[in-house]
Amino acid sequence: MSVLEREKAGLFDGVPDTDYHGAGWAVSSTTLKTLFKADAQTAKWNLDHPADSSTFAFGRFFHSHVLEGGPMPELKPDGRTKAGKAKAAELAEAGVPVLTASELDVFKAMAESVKGSALASGFLKGGRAEQSIFWQDDETGVWCKARPDYLSPFACVDLKTTQDARPFEFGRSAAQLAYDVQAAFYLRGIHAATGKLPLFVFVAVGKAAPFQTSVHALSDVQLERADELVSKLLWQWKGCLESGNYPGIPDSIHTFSFPQWEETKRERRLSWAMIG
Repeated sequence: MSVLEREKAGLFDGVPDTDYHGAGWAVSSTTLKTLFKADAQTAKWNLDHPADSSTFAFGRFFHSHVLEGGPMPELKPDGRTKAGKAKAAELAEAGVPVLTASELDVFKAMAESVKGSALASGFLKGGRAEQSIFWQDDETGVWCKARPDYLSPFACVDLKTTQDARPFEFGRSAAQLAYDVQAAFYLRGIHAATGKLPLFVFVAVGKAAPFQTSVHALSDVQLERADELVSKLLWQWKGCLESGNYPGIPDSIHTFSFPQWEETKRERRLSWAMIG
């Protein structure tokens, strides 16, 4: 797509995955999250060595089915038989994804869970999935890109599969995985492309029984902090781009001590040993 061959801002439909991910002139929230959670060297390494797409097959199938009305996967045929090979070829030609029996059971339960949530389903109406946004950050001049899972006039929805969709557990995962950085970054892009600032929500779907679905939003205070963090990360990334230097772990001796919970555990073990 010609728009990705040059730096051009806007909101675009129908950008192929390969073109979007191949637009290396724009930084994504994934890179900024890695920069925050790890370091610039790791972020650059991940950019230069993208993960095998098959690793994320289940998630891609799930997003396609829930957000875009994609086909329900079918049971993976037995590739050891002639009939199985023929069936596999037929499904591949038709663009129907395949999963193992256990994966398919989980997939169906998760899909039904989302459909059974009136709140989650409501957020997934009146908009479009997988639109691509490109913009130039006002502060740093760094080109950015984002691909919201689902964008409507009133909400930006990010569909997350998670081990535990309960509010406290999802909040903890959000902190560990820097989902706040993603939310603030996406909202910047949406505002740059449309002039609007919709509500950003996470629709979390549990990957284990009872396959619960929940909807979450960052507080205004947390979102403001995240936006400030995005600014700092963009300035850091700008420095890397201009210098060509992507620092990792500092080349020095790193002194450490154990956290209090470890010290407490050691004291308890010592007391048990003395009693014995």
